[in-house]
Amino acid sequence: MYKNRHVTEEMSDEDQLYFATIDLKETIKNCITEISNLSQTPGEDINYLCVVKYYEHSVSDECMTDVFTVENKEFANFNPIEYHYDNSYEDLKTAKLYPFNKWSFIFEDWKKAIAYQVPNFIIHENGLEETASAILYEMTWCGFDYKTAEENRKKTYSDDDCISVDLEELEDLEDDSDEEESPVLKERIDPYEFSEEEKKDMLKNYNDELLFFSKLYNYITKNKRGIFPLFYFNFIINLFRSDSFITIYPYLFF
Repeated sequence: MYKNRHVTEEMSDEDQLYFATIDLKETIKNCITEISNLSQTPGEDINYLCVVKYYEHSVSDECMTDVFTVENKEFANFNPIEYHYDNSYEDLKTAKLYPFNKWSFIFEDWKKAIAYQVPNFIIHENGLEETASAILYEMTWCGFDYKTAEENRKKTYSDDDCISVDLEELEDLEDDSDEEESPVLKERIDPYEFSEEEKKDMLKNYNDELLFFSKLYNYITKNKRGIFPLFYFNFIINLFRSDSFITIYPYLFF
């Protein structure tokens, strides 16, 4: 982003990092000010914002962060008692799947995103700065100001790009596909063999996510006071404006 706006040919890598960080800090401050002054446009259902740690050692040795939302109505079909923590990779093969759709909000209208609700246990477990950084990183995927973000969001994701489908025709196509085996299936290679490290990651990630959804279920059903609209909770706004957050956030980009 910095190279697109400035001449950097004669600058050292250290100078580029230094000035780009200063430039990004100012951009973030302006972004946070704009977000703080937006009005909410709540969706039809309550969306809970989730921040969950996971491991994928084939990509990175460091712990990674999954940021997504789930809808309140989907918890009507979830009871933690019906699920169990798995002890081995083999157990995962028969593990019951969650009834949730996990939605990314990188292409969401900011006015809708600021109506999301976040349980305070997420902030407690991940820390204020890291939670805020993860949230803002997702929100600014399409731009650092509302106008730019909306323009890029509509270019990338629009209802106009969707194709109308007749459900009856789709069902007929699915029936036909069962009769003839696809060439792709005939030529497929042997199933991929996961390494022991990958199996451990998958097992830990499943159990950690089950623990997370169980905590979220308990907050929703038993502790309504623990749920707060994300950007109307003052300490989140103050955190976004604080020097500690402004210092940490830019390094997510380098």
